[in-house]
Amino acid sequence: MKTSICPALALFAIYFMTACSDGGVWTSEDPWHEPPPPGLALGTAADSSRIHVVSEEFRDKAEKMLADTWIEELEWEKVTEWLESKPAEFENLTPFLVRAVYLSEHGAFSLYENEKSIVIISECMGTRALPMKRIPLVVFLASKPERVYTTCSMTE
Repeated sequence: MKTSICPALALFAIYFMTACSDGGVWTSEDPWHEPPPPGLALGTAADSSRIHVVSEEFRDKAEKMLADTWIEELEWEKVTEWLESKPAEFENLTPFLVRAVYLSEHGAFSLYENEKSIVIISECMGTRALPMKRIPLVVFLASKPERVYTTCSMTE
C-alpha cells in the first residue's frame, strides 16, 4: 500500500466524503471511521516516509492496543518488529500507533498535521462501492495530537 497523495487530491477526498455522507463509496462503515469536521484546516502534509502499515502478522495485537484509544506511543522495539521494512529514524519524531480506515489495499495514505490534530486519509481508485476496513498504522510525529481523524475516499 502506498503512502502519499497530493494535497489537492486530499482536499477533494474530504469534499467528496462530505458530499457523499450517505456512504456512497463504501458498502459498510467501520467504527474506526472518524472523518474530520467540515471546515477543519488540514494543516501541513507530512512526508509519506512517516506513514507505515503494521504488518499483517501483528495487526491483531495493534488493534487490541487501539481498542480504547485513537493513538498510542510505541517503543522502538515494537516499531522495528511490527513493520515489514525498517523505517528511517527521524530526528525529533516519535513513533505512534494510530487507527486508520481504507477501502482498497491498492490505495495510498496521506497524513496532515495541524496544531492540535492529525488527519489520515486513504485514497484509492475504483468504480464501485467497497466495504470500509480498519488498519493500524505507525506514524512519526513531533508530539501526540489531541485528536486523530481518519477517513477514506475513492475516485474514478
